[in-house]
Amino acid sequence: MAAVLAFLCIWLLFTACALDRSASAPAHGWSRSHGAVIAHDTFPADCTLCHLPGSWRELRPDFAFDHAQQTGYALEGAHRGAQCLRCHNDRGPVAQFSQRGCAGCHVDQHRGKLGPKCEDCHGMTDWRAQGQTASHARTRFPLVGAHLAVACFACHPNAQVGNFQGADTACQSCHIPDYLKSQQPNHVLGDIPRTCEECHDTHSWRRALFSHSGIGAECVVCHLKTYKKTSMPNHAASGISMVCSNCHGTNYWVPLAFNHTGVTEGCAQCHMPAYLATTMPNHMGAGYPTTCEDCHSTNTWLIPK
Repeated sequence: MAAVLAFLCIWLLFTACALDRSASAPAHGWSRSHGAVIAHDTFPADCTLCHLPGSWRELRPDFAFDHAQQTGYALEGAHRGAQCLRCHNDRGPVAQFSQRGCAGCHVDQHRGKLGPKCEDCHGMTDWRAQGQTASHARTRFPLVGAHLAVACFACHPNAQVGNFQGADTACQSCHIPDYLKSQQPNHVLGDIPRTCEECHDTHSWRRALFSHSGIGAECVVCHLKTYKKTSMPNHAASGISMVCSNCHGTNYWVPLAFNHTGVTEGCAQCHMPAYLATTMPNHMGAGYPTTCEDCHSTNTWLIPK
């Protein structure tokens, strides 16, 4: 009887606390705006068990209720601060809904696509999912490298409404914008395949690696478009050799490595287009000589002697 009494009183207490957020009613009271209170037909006749003398709107401030001890069900996490009426209301007996687990009170935002066990991803403190990395490892696309920090909706457009189905595992399904805007080298002009994994891993775009084993000695088989569009210097106009390996390595286009031994006709033989295009300062307008070696070294244009 004591447990029932305590439970009924705490129910009434939370009815007042949970529904009233206005300054016109006490924290442990009731407002006319709430309408009729819970029926008291089965409540004890001793009103002072819940109410303070002299006012029906004020409940006893020393009210205490041990949910675990009195009901056998401990309130954990966010449930400790939940309003009693969230579970104890006119929908029916609590036991009827508790048998359904989380779904007894919480609407399935995932629309049944992730199963009925909310606890597989969620705790009782908040709705933030936990353990997604381990769960994703059981799919056909384990999360590694930079993918660990990617928001779910970046690959699953409907993730924000609980739908994680249908993600394509091909790199280009998400990264085609990166492919189209790449400049070093320009993947589109260079006709580089869209199978990103041939050169890139999941840690960084910048650490591109490509095995040239089995590729013919002529770089232009793949890099002719890059050769034709290069302007610093203009390779085609300057008649620079198409044997890219004379200057470039297989890791990066820059820095360059060119053996100038054997060049006998001066820098302008190859670098006249660069001389003519220079604007900071304008070499031709300022009357600078075409003997580039007077100011520049063979390592870089940008750091004059």
